[in-house]
This record gives sequence, C-alpha cells and structure tokens, in this order.
Amino acid sequence: MGKPSIFSKDYEKKMRRRRGIIILSIFAVILLTSGAWLLGKVKVKSFVSSKKENIEDKKKVVENKKNEKNAITEGNKNEKVSKETKKTDGYEIKLSNGEKIKLVYEEENNVKKFKYIYPLDSKVKYDISPSGKKAIVYDEKVQKIISVDINGKILDITNTKYVSTDGSVIINHDEQIQARPDYIWCDMPKFVDENNIAYVSQLPWLNKTTKYIWTYNIPNNTHMNIQSISGEELTIDKLSDKGLKILADGKTLFLKANGEVTE
Repeated sequence: MGKPSIFSKDYEKKMRRRRGIIILSIFAVILLTSGAWLLGKVKVKSFVSSKKENIEDKKKVVENKKNEKNAITEGNKNEKVSKETKKTDGYEIKLSNGEKIKLVYEEENNVKKFKYIYPLDSKVKYDISPSGKKAIVYDEKVQKIISVDINGKILDITNTKYVSTDGSVIINHDEQIQARPDYIWCDMPKFVDENNIAYVSQLPWLNKTTKYIWTYNIPNNTHMNIQSISGEELTIDKLSDKGLKILADGKTLFLKANGEVTE
C-alpha cells in the first residue's frame, strides 16, 4: 500500500488504516513463523522418540535372541549331563531254542533298574518287578521260568516236580514235557510283588484241560497252588492297585501277594 499524500483530505484516516494493516501483517508473520517453529519441533521430537523406540525394540530383539541361545545352550548342557549320568547295559540269556536276548537295565547315580529286553521285537515273554530290581523270562520251548536279579544272578525257578502231600513225586517236569509237549506246566509268569510270582499251569491234573494259578515265593523258594482260581480260559493280565489282574473264563479277579483273591 502506497503512502497517502500529506495534502490528502483523509490523510490521518488513511495513515491510521495503513498502520493497522502493517501491524496485522507483522502479527500474521510472527504467528506463521511461530507455528512453523513449533511444528518443526514436534516433528523432531516425534522423530527422536520413534528412533529411540526402534533402538529399544532392536535391543529387546537382541536380548531375546541372546536369552534364547543361552536357554538352548543350557538345555543341551543338561541333556549332555543327563546322558553322561545315565548308562545302559544288560545281561544276556540264551534260550533253549538258541535265541539270545538281553535284559537291559539303566544305571543312574549308581542305581540300576531293568527297563526292557533286547531285541525290542522279540516275542519272548518277560516281566519286571515293581522296583525294577528283578526280572523273569519265560523259556517257552522247555516251559521254564528264569529269574534274573539286578546284579546279574540268573536262576531257573521252575517247579521241577509235583509232590504229593506225603512227599512222593507224582509228576516230573522234564518227563511230562517230553511225553506231552502240549501240556501246560507253566506259562505267562508275572510279578505279584517283589517277592511273589504268579503263573498258569494245568497242575496238579494230567487228564484235564482246566488251568490253575500257581505262585512262587522267591525268599522261600516254594510253589503253591491258588485253589480259588481256575478256568478253561485263564489269562494273567497286568499288575494294578487291587493286585494282579487275572481273567478266568471271562471273569475278572485280582490276586494279592498273600494269596487273597478278590473280584
């Protein structure tokens, strides 16, 4: 806006107007400058904050990867220590048919426990006591029960003869098996507890197909007939809290270590 002539009729009025416009313009420039400065400051602050957050995030990622790596390393170390403290070995048994099996035990902190037989696909019947300290193997061809303790002591615990109440031998194991290979002298041996083993037998009868449950007591080295269990179809199942599960002609029974039978 040009400056009005001093000789103009409205000189004072125009000068006031001119000064007002100049003041408003200056104020507008100040406002725009201040706004631009504040906006720039906010952007810079936002950028710095974002940069800081990115740095923190990267630090967290690096820290997480480090922790994960340490955890994996520690896990591998523990697994290595576990493998070093656990050792497996076994006792080999040669059966009458020429087959060789191994009763495998695991040793940890100088404590041994039987685990399984090898080869794993072997069809040989066997059982391990509740503590893992004893095992039995059934030699099917000659119908014999072999006992093995955790120290490798191997014993034939088969009942070699049936003796009458007066002490006379009525039936001899080897003679009966040779004469009648289909006769069940003993079969399916299983632990009832640490000191007692149960098995199926046709004893004391020679001309019956009925089967009975017999038990063998390890400390006393004695065989005993459980007269309350018999059947044409007799199967020894597995050990439970109620005792050794037995299926007798479709009926479920439980045998306890003291010879007691429950349903």
